[in-house]
Amino acid sequence: MKLGLIKSALLVLLVFTCQIYSQSALNVKDSLGNSLFYIRSNGNIGLGSMNPLVRLQVMGDVRSSVLSGRGARLLFADDRGTIFARGTLPKPGWSLTGNMGTYPDTTFLGTLDDKALIFKTGGGSPLNERMRLHPEGSISVNSAGFHSGDVFASFGAGYPGAINNDELTGYPVSGYSAGDFSGIYGENTAIGDGVLGVNTATGSGLFGQNTSTGSGVIGISFKGFGSVGLTGSGNASGILAVNRDSAGTGLISIGGGLTNSLILEGGTGLSSLGRQTGLFAQAVDSLSGTGIISAGNEISSPLSPERGAGISGTGRQFGVTGFAKSDTSAKEKWGGYFEAAPGSYAFTGGRLGKTDYGVLTSGVNAIMVKDGKGENRVMFNTASPEVVLEDYGTGQLERGFSHVSLDTLFSRAIFIDDINPLKVFVQVEGDCNGVYVTNKTKEGFDVRELKGGRSHVQFSWHVVATRGNIVNPDGTVETDYSTLRFPKGTGRPEVKAFSTTKVDTGNNTIPDKNKKHQVEIKKPGGKKKRK
Repeated sequence: MKLGLIKSALLVLLVFTCQIYSQSALNVKDSLGNSLFYIRSNGNIGLGSMNPLVRLQVMGDVRSSVLSGRGARLLFADDRGTIFARGTLPKPGWSLTGNMGTYPDTTFLGTLDDKALIFKTGGGSPLNERMRLHPEGSISVNSAGFHSGDVFASFGAGYPGAINNDELTGYPVSGYSAGDFSGIYGENTAIGDGVLGVNTATGSGLFGQNTSTGSGVIGISFKGFGSVGLTGSGNASGILAVNRDSAGTGLISIGGGLTNSLILEGGTGLSSLGRQTGLFAQAVDSLSGTGIISAGNEISSPLSPERGAGISGTGRQFGVTGFAKSDTSAKEKWGGYFEAAPGSYAFTGGRLGKTDYGVLTSGVNAIMVKDGKGENRVMFNTASPEVVLEDYGTGQLERGFSHVSLDTLFSRAIFIDDINPLKVFVQVEGDCNGVYVTNKTKEGFDVRELKGGRSHVQFSWHVVATRGNIVNPDGTVETDYSTLRFPKGTGRPEVKAFSTTKVDTGNNTIPDKNKKHQVEIKKPGGKKKRK
């Protein structure tokens, strides 16, 4: 306020007191007729204004010696209404409509002591606190405390108290993006974690969801592991993959630098694709470990040898099956191959040349029978240079003659011609002149007594015949048996020995609970409370 101007106004008041009561207003003008001093009948005084709306209205600047100097001032009023200046503001205030002329080194929003900067909405009580910037540099949202070591901490439902209540959201941190990047991005350039999620109850440490054709969670690493799952429970797994579609695939694994995989019609728990090997499994127990144990037909208790195996399969009809699907023109294909030593191997369920084989082995075929002590004893099968079928039977001469009819199924399965005749062996079981065989066909043969004998002795017989070919409806030979005699076999397949590399899985231990999700919660004033 300009004290000289106020004094002049008081002097004019005294001089024109009588005129104030006798007139409706007092107006003092300059030589040009402009109003300098105006007193309305209601007592309002205007300096430069002929329509003062308050007790004193000044149009223009006001000067006061007590307000001298640059900067903002604090104005106070006593109980009598006297206004006076006391001190200066250290910095100009922040406007609610924006600020100009700020300097990062000297102007800021914050505190100058060791107190936190608190933001509230909806009221001034502790329950209305929304964010707190702690003197240590940490930021907490919806909580007065924070985890030691955190730079930013946001608390959702389950943390009631001075700030939260049970109705707060269950998503303390949410990131949204409509572009082609991420809603939340975490990066670590050393040995730590870009994003770490921890759950101490029945929930998830990390949960990702996608409602379209994208991915719920993507883990990428250029030198390490894209995703790592750890668990300390014997009834859980490091990674759980679930597909709720009845024909869905739970987990798709792709290796070898490939970008696309295949999924099986009807769905699977795992679809694994590699350039040379689709799936690799190892059991490290050298005495009883099994690389892969599989069970079919809803069997919940699969079997495996006590001494371990590479693969063990259990099913109600088939434990393990193998199928070869090469082109029909392929010279060789097998459903399975088994080897115990380089000199002892067996091919099963295959085709070599134009011949189908059940078992082709470099060893011997054998069976086992029990002896008197219940121990297994080995009996060996006979072998032949040709593919032959055999049949056995008995008969009896009637007046020196007998016709033997072969079983119809046997007759259909054999091939008889001049090169592959039916071979018949007869053993008489009584006294006679001897016998001979004649009139041999696919359907049977005749047995006659020598020298025209007319005995009635019994005999046993044994026939051997070449197995017939399998012929297609158009007459072409599908499988050739009739021309084989010491055919060329196949050798031990070339075996590739894969080398394994030990991979450093890093810190593959469960994080110490006392280091993160059971840490000390720092409270204002240096107090600590364990969550």
